[in-house]
Amino acid sequence: MITEIKTVKACRPDSPIAQGTKANSFIFTTGQLGRDPETGRLMSGIEQQSEYALRNLKAVVEAGGGSLDSVVKITAYVTDLNHVPVFNEIFKKYFPNRPPARSCVQVSALARGALIVVEAVAMTEQTQ
Repeated sequence: MITEIKTVKACRPDSPIAQGTKANSFIFTTGQLGRDPETGRLMSGIEQQSEYALRNLKAVVEAGGGSLDSVVKITAYVTDLNHVPVFNEIFKKYFPNRPPARSCVQVSALARGALIVVEAVAMTEQTQ
């Protein structure tokens, strides 16, 4: 069974795509920008964008029935690999005990001029 994940606690995508998709016990998030869900505004700087991207990611995973503890894989896209040390510090706050597998890829550009986009694969809480 495949269902769309929707939450007001994370920004809605600009494109005609879901915030996330739940397929049986798997949760797949759309790439989350560092945007404020209340205003839709892209935050400034890598620190704020990382914080809001992970906050939005958490909201989508939770809306799908998971938690950050159920995240098994993160992919982060950055416009500059020099931003990774700052992202790592924020990342450790969200995943203090058991960090998931992660890839970090430098890209030439991201939507809205963002510095970072983060997506995840997680499991629902019932399957852990």
